[in-house]
Amino acid sequence: MVNTHCPTCTTEVPVGVFCGACGAHLAPQPGDGPRWLRPRAFCAAPHQHVLRPAIASSLFPQLSQLTRAPFYFGLVLLVAAMAFAVEIRLPGALVSVAALGLPLLIVIYQYLSGAYRDIPRGALIATATLGIAIGVGWVLLTGDLVIRETGAPFDAGIAGNRVLRDGLGVAEGGVLLMMIPAVVVRLVRPGPRKALNGLVIGVLSALSFTAAATFTRLAPQFAAATVAKTRPVEWLVVEAAIRGVTIPLTAACAGGLIGAALWFTRRTEDRRPRRLLVTGAVSLFGVAVLGIYGVIGITDVAGLPQAKMLAWHIAMALVAVIALRVGLQLVLLHERPDPSPGDPQLCLHCRTVVPEMAFCPLCGVAAHASTEASRAQRRQVVAEQDAEHAPTADWPGFGTSAAAYRAQPLARNPAVRVPLLWAIVIAVITAPLIGLSARIAEPDVLYNCPPDCGRPPTRTPIASLPRFTAEGGNSRWPTPPRGRPTRSASMPAVCGPPTPAETAALSSCGASRPTGNPPR
Repeated sequence: MVNTHCPTCTTEVPVGVFCGACGAHLAPQPGDGPRWLRPRAFCAAPHQHVLRPAIASSLFPQLSQLTRAPFYFGLVLLVAAMAFAVEIRLPGALVSVAALGLPLLIVIYQYLSGAYRDIPRGALIATATLGIAIGVGWVLLTGDLVIRETGAPFDAGIAGNRVLRDGLGVAEGGVLLMMIPAVVVRLVRPGPRKALNGLVIGVLSALSFTAAATFTRLAPQFAAATVAKTRPVEWLVVEAAIRGVTIPLTAACAGGLIGAALWFTRRTEDRRPRRLLVTGAVSLFGVAVLGIYGVIGITDVAGLPQAKMLAWHIAMALVAVIALRVGLQLVLLHERPDPSPGDPQLCLHCRTVVPEMAFCPLCGVAAHASTEASRAQRRQVVAEQDAEHAPTADWPGFGTSAAAYRAQPLARNPAVRVPLLWAIVIAVITAPLIGLSARIAEPDVLYNCPPDCGRPPTRTPIASLPRFTAEGGNSRWPTPPRGRPTRSASMPAVCGPPTPAETAALSSCGASRPTGNPPR
């Protein structure tokens, strides 16, 4: 084995493409970018650029690339389920799939892939419980305010002086509250101080809060109608895309970013300027998350068309994914490594047996970007000359004592296991809710207008009509062409008796109008 000195950390490491101690390029080339970021080779997927918005390698950097196919199959199944709910116009099914679909898929995939085995079970249970409780309480506190002001979750159009309260206030308050479970677990029982453990806890904290908040906010739709015959398909599509995909994806990325920063432990041997630079960059993660949710909050209350609102949500989700990848690159490059014995270990990314170090000398993948079970399994390699009774899986060696090795077959997650379990859980949750919706939903009332015109769906016209006061101080209904509008909770007083046309119009709506002169 031939060694060399790394120009970045001055450590003696095996000759290769990357330094096995710090992960930097041993022979930097133009276009490689700054050494402290190494943007052309992502630490969890070296064949990807850091700025590439790949969802699986960003949310699950510690899981093997051999097991990521089930997540994509589950994602396709999630989109198909939401499309089916939109097509048959079942609000109950759409609410269940949109609110619980992606969070449930991520939790099932991480559990079956072994991502939760490195974290104490009590920490996971506490994180999920606190997230659900805080999410429900937050919606009960603020949800009625937003619905009352906007009239519908996607049809805001409120005045500018309410943006700070109903837009930024609710959005920024929500992002702060959704990280409380992760902060509590970090203070009480953090477990091993590794950035990717914090990523898992942060994602679970954010998804628990978001799923509980979304489900609670949309729960009144169960009593609206079993089949949404009058709702436009475009409205249901936008609701499904925002509530079911962009919001939980943004929350998962934001929670994972903050969680990784909370569990990050920097190297002690780094030089002071680099330590300050990395610490400052990690501290900016919180500012970036607040900025993303600030844009989302303003978008929700700006009264934009639904297509533009969906476009903004998609853009912010992509920004959140890229921010998560940049954050993970920084923490994995500069995190304090575990002791490396240097024994042969199989690398799944370059399919080569290399010395076990903080980074693979050939592809630069971080050792922390894998679970403990995966690392233990990949250590079980045997040199080919000593492998008479070993399995037949052959792997080339690099920088090791042998040129080829044999190892046990690598564990793979069955492609249908994750989507099948997700479909079963969603069906078990959705079926009773649809039945409950059918029992409690109020049937549509048919009116014969006139004389019975019923009532508007949200409030009476009398309580929402503006009152105009003329320049001379008199009020009259209908509205005069000039005057200044004010709000009144009751019907404005008029000068003199109503005209026959006014009386007929009010009678057809089931309302009456007081008479008399207005107060002066």
